[in-house]
Amino acid sequence: MTMTPTPAVSLLIQFEQQYSVNTADITAKIGRLQSVSRSEHMNGMREIQRLLADVSDLLEQMELSVHELPTGSQERTKYDTRVKSYRNDKRQLEIELQRVMERLRSHDDRSDLLSLDESINIDQVNSGVTYKTVNVLARPVNSKH
Repeated sequence: MTMTPTPAVSLLIQFEQQYSVNTADITAKIGRLQSVSRSEHMNGMREIQRLLADVSDLLEQMELSVHELPTGSQERTKYDTRVKSYRNDKRQLEIELQRVMERLRSHDDRSDLLSLDESINIDQVNSGVTYKTVNVLARPVNSKH
């Protein structure tokens, strides 16, 4: 004989399903970030951050629903533990996104340097200071005093 879940438990079940869909989507999008073009990185990161914000909202709703369950009940303990676990999972997704963003930035910086290398003029001397000109920007290489 199965018991009919309380309204709070029914709501928590729906929240868990939505949480699963969102986190799976986030995981997939983080994985795809490395294979999309450089111009698509920012859009992908914004989309992932939006989904992470949705997950945060969802977790807050879950916590409110957990507090509607009777104190000390098995259901409350079970869902309280799950929500804490979901929060940890979300933190891990945020950490993974940061790592991917750092790798992409590092790769983009390297690509920029390599492409700029072709436009660097050999040392130019101006007022006793040696400069390397990169496009219209000049940076001192070493000073001669």
